[in-house]
Amino acid sequence: MAKYEKIFKKLLVEQPVAGTEAEQPVSDKEAWVGSFEEPEKAEEFQTEPNQAGFQSRYIERAKKWIAKLEETSEWLNGTDSNSLNKQLIDLDREGSVFSGISSQSKKLTNIAGDLADLAETIKGYILAAGKETDITTPPQA
Repeated sequence: MAKYEKIFKKLLVEQPVAGTEAEQPVSDKEAWVGSFEEPEKAEEFQTEPNQAGFQSRYIERAKKWIAKLEETSEWLNGTDSNSLNKQLIDLDREGSVFSGISSQSKKLTNIAGDLADLAETIKGYILAAGKETDITTPPQA
């Protein structure tokens, strides 16, 4: 502990206090110039996220999230025979290892509902962004 205590005290004594003459605030651009690495692509260093390219790139990602959330929700609690909930209900037989497992179907229904709600929330953010996108169309993988 004493080793780190000495280092901490040294840093406290040697580091200038913010706002003093020794340390003046620098802009993002000035700070970047003094950094060790330059970005490989200009768009990797975003300081203004409201730019059109930035927005459209993340809207496309969000469409993929929505598709996965809806797909998972349908798999958990869908009406077809491949849904997890339907399979658990079918496995719930007397004498089966899974006897009584259908009592967990309410949990699956709640999780599926939460996933569907999250997908709708993300859709709302996209719509609120004012972008003309068709969020009902599944994104290209």
